[in-house]
Amino acid sequence: MEEQESPIAIFEDMGEIVRRLQDIYEIALQGTGLSLEEGATLYRVAHGGANSQKMLADQLRIETPTFARLARRLEIRGLIRRFEDDNDRRVKQLFVTTEGMAMVSKFTEKLAADTAELLSAFGRTELEAAKSVVKDISTSIGDLARARGR
Repeated sequence: MEEQESPIAIFEDMGEIVRRLQDIYEIALQGTGLSLEEGATLYRVAHGGANSQKMLADQLRIETPTFARLARRLEIRGLIRRFEDDNDRRVKQLFVTTEGMAMVSKFTEKLAADTAELLSAFGRTELEAAKSVVKDISTSIGDLARARGR
């Protein structure tokens, strides 16, 4: 009799993919002097849409004081600028500098090349199917989390 795989096995596999992707991200960041967390923060400031320190911390699931320290390190390096919000001085707005955008471009180009190499073994149909399934799973997780009060 064939043993049925645990329903959480797919999430364990996805977790392993995420951990291995972090290795690829760290490789892309080599030579920048940025940690994985700093790189993610800089990328999010450059491309995240939300520019308040609190909103960015929430998006990255980082405690606000921890995020403030990350942002300060990036500001000291001249990669971002922090300003008080015009309407609420307690709110800090973050913006990427020209130097910061150049660094984001550098590591995202490397990451894009590495990702293209990784995915070259798969056909377009396979990738589209995988993307669709992952998107549907993500939506379902979000729906469940909202239903459970998260």
